[in-house]
Amino acid sequence: MREAIKVEKSILRFRLAQVRNWALMRLKHQREQSLKMYQKLDDWIQVSSKAENDAIDEVCDVIKEAIEEQCKIQDELRLDFMDFFADKGILNYIEPPPEKLAAMEEASDTKFNVPQLESLVQELGMLADEDGLILNRNAVGLLSRKAANSKSLCDVGGLPKDWGTFTRNDFEKILRNLDIYNTGSIDHKVLATCCILLKSNLPTDAELEKLKKSLQQPEVSGECFVSMGECWFTEGESQADRENAHPYPRAEMIKNILFDLFKTSAGTAQVASLCSVLRQKDI
Repeated sequence: MREAIKVEKSILRFRLAQVRNWALMRLKHQREQSLKMYQKLDDWIQVSSKAENDAIDEVCDVIKEAIEEQCKIQDELRLDFMDFFADKGILNYIEPPPEKLAAMEEASDTKFNVPQLESLVQELGMLADEDGLILNRNAVGLLSRKAANSKSLCDVGGLPKDWGTFTRNDFEKILRNLDIYNTGSIDHKVLATCCILLKSNLPTDAELEKLKKSLQQPEVSGECFVSMGECWFTEGESQADRENAHPYPRAEMIKNILFDLFKTSAGTAQVASLCSVLRQKDI
């Protein structure tokens, strides 16, 4: 009996030793797996923390740059998990279009600008007699003075830059070409018209007839004259305006200058007088 009990005790001790050994092996295995898992979790935490901090630093850089440049941030700034991005679909405010620049006449070395034409027409009218004639020497003197003032005083009402090299002899040649009957004087309107339409072609007879039909009356007011629509010189007097700027209405201003040139004491312009001067045979 005692022997049987000893055998059973030995078997029990063996089984208990086996259970203990198995439990120790499982605990060691679970410990190794836990240490690996904790190491991975630590790595993930460090990577996530670094990625999130980098995204926050990028947001801070964008905000700091906007503050330094004193400009607004229009796009919505977002953090998507560990990434930073600017959401173009959401605008913090609507940016108004930039204000257009003021109209400005294009600088040209070959033709008169509007202030120069207005000054020239006014001064030629002051030098002309009751019949509208101006002595050649007076016209030459006026052009010579304007050329000199353009060089020394940068006169706004002077002459084009290309005319700065003209001498008194050059101006005399111009006046002789206009004085086809050698009378010593010319119609100041002819000289002014040549300067106004310096780089534009003279109208054909068909274009003059079209002009008469558009005006409809022998004498027209300034409003009617300016609003007659496109003329033969509209394309030649057009200019390339600055980007994002109001267009400069040079063609309309040329019409105003022509109207002032042919305006009578009644405040209207005679269409027949204008067409007579514009005919090629008369210039």
